[in-house]
Amino acid sequence: MNRAKADTENLKNRNKKLLSFFTSKGLNVRIVGEKDPMIILDDKFLLSCFINGTTLHFLKSPGSGTVVKSVNLTKDVFFTDYELDEILSICEHLPVYQLKLVNSDMKLVGFNISDDEDDELARKYPVFALHRPFIYVDPEKAKKVHENLTNQGYDIEII
Repeated sequence: MNRAKADTENLKNRNKKLLSFFTSKGLNVRIVGEKDPMIILDDKFLLSCFINGTTLHFLKSPGSGTVVKSVNLTKDVFFTDYELDEILSICEHLPVYQLKLVNSDMKLVGFNISDDEDDELARKYPVFALHRPFIYVDPEKAKKVHENLTNQGYDIEII
């Protein structure tokens, strides 16, 4: 197996352990990204943590260097639900934003891009679905996309 493929496989295995850690504690999390994944709780909060190797580090607040607790995902098998709840309660987490069609549960999940030869510019067409919505950490970015789609006639809201 070549080096790049092995690295990708290691990241996938690590992220499976990461996801398993949270789901085994009854939390609804989603991992966005592979190498430096964002951990999203209930599609509402970006957890203040990062993973280095197989060690998950919880931070006091986003971007702070203050590590509240570190958990080795391969060794700390007796980490309790209570311990996790306690850590999550003392850390600050960032709210995240999504774009949702008004009067629907459909959320923005991506864009299709058309390279129609008759158009001078490629056109982006939003795609809406029930699962795995785009997550915006920056409220200004969410507002900008909301404004662009509203100007195109889509009846959407930021949640």
